[in-house]
Amino acid sequence: MDTETSSTKKKVGIAFQGGSFLAGALSAGVVRALVRKRVFEEYDIVAFSGTSAGALVAAVCWQYALDDCIESAPDALEKQWLYNTSSLPLIPNQFVGDYYKLVTNLLQHNPIFYNIFELYYVPYMRQKFIEWIHQFIDTKKCVTQLYKKYTERRDYPRFSFGSADILKGTIVGFSDENLLQVLKEGVAKSQQIAGRSSVSDDDVQQGLDKGSEFLSKIIQASGSLDELNGLTTIAGKYEGTYIDGAWGQNPPVCDLVETGVDEIWVIETAFPKKRDRAPNNQEEREDRHEELLQNALVEHEKEKVDIVNEKLDLGLLINDLQTYKNSLDLIKSDPFKLSRLIEAFQHKYKDEYSPMPSDPDTIVQELLKKLSERKRRYVNVRFMRSPEIVAPLTAGARIITSPSFIREHFELGEQMVSGFV
Repeated sequence: MDTETSSTKKKVGIAFQGGSFLAGALSAGVVRALVRKRVFEEYDIVAFSGTSAGALVAAVCWQYALDDCIESAPDALEKQWLYNTSSLPLIPNQFVGDYYKLVTNLLQHNPIFYNIFELYYVPYMRQKFIEWIHQFIDTKKCVTQLYKKYTERRDYPRFSFGSADILKGTIVGFSDENLLQVLKEGVAKSQQIAGRSSVSDDDVQQGLDKGSEFLSKIIQASGSLDELNGLTTIAGKYEGTYIDGAWGQNPPVCDLVETGVDEIWVIETAFPKKRDRAPNNQEEREDRHEELLQNALVEHEKEKVDIVNEKLDLGLLINDLQTYKNSLDLIKSDPFKLSRLIEAFQHKYKDEYSPMPSDPDTIVQELLKKLSERKRRYVNVRFMRSPEIVAPLTAGARIITSPSFIREHFELGEQMVSGFV
């Protein structure tokens, strides 16, 4: 469903970069400052995306926006990122964090330690991760609210959580559209099994249960660090084995273009773009490699948006659609190509039509309608960058669980908003 309304406010999507506890704390501070400055009243913030820690922040924001009480999000986010300060081993500072990572990496080469780690530590951390998600994100309430707004044809906030299918080698942005598809599929399957002619409350409940499970899974998938809490396996329509989305997009930016926003705010947190000196040991080289990769991912996403903006400026997208219309006319005259087009259409949109159209002319018209309805508008991408004080931090700082460190970065996150809006 489109987020367009009659509002004259600028429509904004916020993309939160991941980077463990450091990124989460900074992003929580950013959201608090945005609420305090009444930015959610000045702008129509209609979409949230994120990867890993950023997905956790985005999910909380989406939850409260869905419930029309975004002003409650900052308190929930602060509790979310302070939660692990008491439930996980204390890593008080960057030195201990770096040492912990070094020792753990060395011990991984010991077969005995590796097996114990995989058999006991990873499943334990997996369970802690799931508990953490459900402590602050009520997935059942979220899907219930989403389904209610969807069936009432009311506007609702959008989301995208970045992940990667490690076996298929594909980068995935799980969205509210995917969630609705799983939910509707659950309703339809329950109705079919029961042999009912119309949808019952029990069918809806089955769909909501499926949706709740899927929402939990896609948040897990975005933050699945194989060496820490294992991979996430999803069955059904979006079957795959997923790993932390920072392998491919951190955060999802292009996905927000499809939500009809005018502007995207990218909250960059834990990966400094510039350094004062070159790395001089293996650990620093690995840290810098990760920083360069994460910055390149964001810049690549922005470049794709810029290409669309340029094509809009030149009117090329309109020409593309006209060319596609002409191509469809040619395809209709070729029985083989037409059969392939019909097969592709039925495969892609099998969940959206009941019954599925089979007449070639109808299918072509439906396809053109879908293409013309896609929101293509000029989208400005802006970056809210972390303060200079974050730049000297190494990868070890991203796993610090000290309450004072987390609170300090709440405040630094608030400073990031100063002068931005």
